[in-house]
Amino acid sequence: MTKAFKTIALVGKPRNQDATTHLSLFHWLKEKGFTPLIDNRLEPLMEAPREVFRDLLSLGKEADLAIVIGGDGNMLGAARYFRALIFP
Repeated sequence: MTKAFKTIALVGKPRNQDATTHLSLFHWLKEKGFTPLIDNRLEPLMEAPREVFRDLLSLGKEADLAIVIGGDGNMLGAARYFRALIFP
């Protein structure tokens, strides 16, 4: 079976200093055979390999899918940013 998405971006800074959801999802995606990349704004909050962190521009170019974690503001901000990459 072919996967529709291979590289998945995890986007969105948590409201508090706990990125447990992001880290759990990162490990789950890896276990399922995906290539997860992480919003570099989360780097100080997460213990993950340095090479998986990207800025938003790189995430928009490299990822097949973005999962935005957080509230409405995170989702709307990411949608606005990624839309501008696709439709300049």
